[in-house]
Amino acid sequence: MKKMISLPDAGENGIYFRKKFHINKLPEKAILRMSALGIYKGYLNGHELDQQVFLPGRTSYSYRVQYQEYDVTSQLLSGDNVIAATLGREWYKKEPKLYAKLTLSYAGREETILSDDSWKACGYGPLGFHDMKLGELYDARKEMPGWEQIVFSDSSWKTPAMTEYGGNIVPAQGKRFGSTSAFAPGKS
Repeated sequence: MKKMISLPDAGENGIYFRKKFHINKLPEKAILRMSALGIYKGYLNGHELDQQVFLPGRTSYSYRVQYQEYDVTSQLLSGDNVIAATLGREWYKKEPKLYAKLTLSYAGREETILSDDSWKACGYGPLGFHDMKLGELYDARKEMPGWEQIVFSDSSWKTPAMTEYGGNIVPAQGKRFGSTSAFAPGKS
């Protein structure tokens, strides 16, 4: 069983997760694996992990979910760092859940940071109701500037709920989907 985290009282809102951690010595290699029951967008130290959209990809969630793997060795800092993610339902119509595993490799040993109840979670942000066909409600008044950055106060955020996932978490397969264009909202 794989451990995942969720925020049961978020309703239909998007969920924001973050995990601040400290490393004294930079690792020789650092691999971050992320996945979700739902759709996620991941960050490390304020930088998007991937330009893909609709991650981790549609699947039969009760049997398996795909993870994306990122070599984040060059993005880590000596000292404080933060892993962050936004999470929404989309294809998964139940309570969305996040899986993350950061493996830090040093000469002769490894350290692992997993998605667990040491993370922080928030269900009150700009992303409200969202649906692939019906669109999304985005309330810019609720923006949290810098929430995915190292320096951010998450003291009012909640402890996420731990849950077990009985399916398989497998490497990503298939085509990559990215954004082809973007537009800014206009004034009416």
